[in-house]
Amino acid sequence: MLERLLITSAAAWCISYALTSTHGAFGMFERLREWHGGKWHGRRVSKRVEFRNGEGYEQTTTVHGLLDCVICLIFWLALLIGYLEGLTIIESIAAAGVGLWMHGFTGWRFSPPS
Repeated sequence: MLERLLITSAAAWCISYALTSTHGAFGMFERLREWHGGKWHGRRVSKRVEFRNGEGYEQTTTVHGLLDCVICLIFWLALLIGYLEGLTIIESIAAAGVGLWMHGFTGWRFSPPS
């Protein structure tokens, strides 16, 4: 049981880190992040906001994708891998927690965008 939990968390962390932070062999992960117009990767979106009197302004926001956040991807991959291995939901969440703990050892620190 403990071995499966550690293997699940290590696999979730390794895959998540590779997908979000590395180029991969022959740029495979970078191409995956930019696939389909960057749908899975962060991008800037502009839209026009108009008031009733006809005046308005252009609003630009950054939309973050699944492949931007290693923390989010660790969680979802741990749930998926845990499901495929037959772990319970609690064990899968524990594997995600261990994966996040492993990610903390890489020296990563959260810094909000400025």
